[in-house]
Amino acid sequence: MFERSDKLTVCSFFAGGGLLDYGFKDDFDIVWANELNPAAAACYRANIGDHIQICDLAKVKPSDIPFSDGFIGGPPCIDYSSTGANRGEFGSTGKLVWVYFELINAKRPKFFIFENVLGLAVRHKETLERLLRAFEQSGYNVSVEILDASTFGVSQARKRVFIAGIRRELGFTFRFPVPTHTKSSVRDAIGDLPAPTTIAARDRMLGTFPNHVATWESPTPERIVDVIHHPRSQWRGMRRLVWEEQSPTLTAHIAKDGREHLHPEEPRRITVREGLRLMSVPDDFVIPTEVPLSHQYRIVGNGIAYNIAKALSEEMNAQIRSHRCQLQFERKGGRAMIWFHGTSQSNRNAIWDSWFVPNEGTWGKGVYFSSSLEGSSFFGDCVLRVEVPDVHILNIDFEDWQTKYPEEDSWADTLLRFAPQAAAIHYPYGEVELCVFQPEIIRLVQ
Repeated sequence: MFERSDKLTVCSFFAGGGLLDYGFKDDFDIVWANELNPAAAACYRANIGDHIQICDLAKVKPSDIPFSDGFIGGPPCIDYSSTGANRGEFGSTGKLVWVYFELINAKRPKFFIFENVLGLAVRHKETLERLLRAFEQSGYNVSVEILDASTFGVSQARKRVFIAGIRRELGFTFRFPVPTHTKSSVRDAIGDLPAPTTIAARDRMLGTFPNHVATWESPTPERIVDVIHHPRSQWRGMRRLVWEEQSPTLTAHIAKDGREHLHPEEPRRITVREGLRLMSVPDDFVIPTEVPLSHQYRIVGNGIAYNIAKALSEEMNAQIRSHRCQLQFERKGGRAMIWFHGTSQSNRNAIWDSWFVPNEGTWGKGVYFSSSLEGSSFFGDCVLRVEVPDVHILNIDFEDWQTKYPEEDSWADTLLRFAPQAAAIHYPYGEVELCVFQPEIIRLVQ
């Protein structure tokens, strides 16, 4: 008997160092990811997996991306940030929100998560509204929410815009996770860390405690003392964290100058590990030494707080599964998703030795099953019983389908546009035919 994982699969876009994916990896199988920056991709590879591709997403074809149940990602935010370029969707990175949309529209995953900075909902609200309309017109039930990491037990005030989409035929709209309202201070996050390891600015050292190293530069202790005692008229002034309060929002700017996030007591900017702690990232997430220190800080400042990522992952997984299409049949011993595949003894042995091989059929190239033992027996005297998680299945009423698409020769190509992993065709006489386009979703064979 074979067992296959029934985890839903996701592809990740603009993955950075992997902070969003780190929250999703326990609930989902992440099968593909992209990132433009090689240093960030090295961090991703060390903590998430080798499936990350270093590429410009604007040049990636939909056919280059594997099928998956969901898409997750946060397009670059600098063109929407109040402290950034503010060019909006007309900026070189701002336009990538539409690249992400076009890929979702082309691949039609069951769900997607989209993240960006608060500026998208404030200064660039028109772009956000057009995005929401585009997703709705594409066939998704869409919900949008501003989540503040500080209300999810993160020691940082960090508001971000999230869009969640559920393909309309699944029949529900995503409900965002409810804040825990657990308060966490700077002391709660970093108060137990030992003294950092001192290194030179260009040293590549992990430190005694991973990623907890200090260069005593950017700014120097002398610069800190000077500016604190002799304030200038500066847009970005010196700012110490306060032990019993929450940290202000970490941004990628800390990679250049950490003056806005100085240690509560010591004359230095916070370390990368302290930054990760302020993002609620577990200590087993370690940025490798091959990643330059400035890029390490940028990974932290551009990331999604772990507690937020984890809450989104758990909610999406639970809601998809609780609202999944109910394609179950009464069998002895209870309700089970059991399908039958008629074949020959030699083909049965080949399946056991390797796995199912798709063949051309009315509904496209796939592996065909029947809801009844009698129906499958027509195709061979050796019948296999299989289980396919119903969350992967697109249900089709044959009579409705035939009315909409009367030309049978077009059925396979038409169904392909919906990009299902499997399709169940319900015939009026009660029989159900299952075509599995992605054999890896078959969980069990007897």
